[in-house]
Amino acid sequence: SSPERISWRSGAPPWPGLPEWNVPSEEPTDIDGDPTKGKMWDQSMIYIATEFGRDKIATGGSGHHLNNGNIMISPLLNGNKIYGGVNTQTGLTYGFNPTTGVPDTNTVMKEKHIYSAVTHAMGIDFKERIDMPAMVRKT
Repeated sequence: SSPERISWRSGAPPWPGLPEWNVPSEEPTDIDGDPTKGKMWDQSMIYIATEFGRDKIATGGSGHHLNNGNIMISPLLNGNKIYGGVNTQTGLTYGFNPTTGVPDTNTVMKEKHIYSAVTHAMGIDFKERIDMPAMVRKT
């Protein structure tokens, strides 16, 4: 969509010189326009990934690894929680028990864990999916 179709909540641009845009509807949108299917937000997920981590010691390689965090926002997830943590001595992240959500300094979460959490929340199954009940809201 063009910028002219994007709307500010107030109906006026946030600073002078921008075109005045329409105010969007504050009503949630039905899935496929059918109120019996629920609202689009009910089946949505926002995933924000941080940059990759870097090793603290030069090893002759690129120093890249997935020692990072992410943010997941969705009504499909058990929200308002931080899963895992950061070791204050090393600066490296650690994981959690996927069933209980209890932080576990001996667990490293891999891409497969996050991918599994997303697909588990969306109700998508695949052969090697790791169930993540600590993160996924029961329906």
